[in-house]
Amino acid sequence: MGVNLKGRLDLTGTVVLKDKVLVGGVEALVVLPAPGMPQHGTAAAPVLIPPPPSPPQDPGLGVWIIESGNRSVLAGNRALVTSGRCVQGNVPTWPGNLLPSRANTGVRVGGVAVCVVGDGGVITAGGPVTFTTSGQG
Repeated sequence: MGVNLKGRLDLTGTVVLKDKVLVGGVEALVVLPAPGMPQHGTAAAPVLIPPPPSPPQDPGLGVWIIESGNRSVLAGNRALVTSGRCVQGNVPTWPGNLLPSRANTGVRVGGVAVCVVGDGGVITAGGPVTFTTSGQG
């Protein structure tokens, strides 16, 4: 179950929501430590250009969102993701950025849409990633 935020809503200030947070019925993404489980998704293997004579030093496919542009609204003890950074790899090694939410256009934190499961990002050395797990447990 959880708290389902919908419609036009812009949260400001410090807000702690104790239950799982849904936005329009879809789980909101939260910041997670990397590496660890769960991960937010997987991306294609890193591709270095020009290709070196050996494979990438970190071929891991797991992706985690490690930063949110606004950490003032929490689902439990984890910040909801608005904009931010993600990383890929076993260590993780490869940085990336989140794209603005396409699935949520109404619920915002400080004027920026909350990202939800199904939204995406771009890994600098690999390509696009779709976030398939919220991280809320």
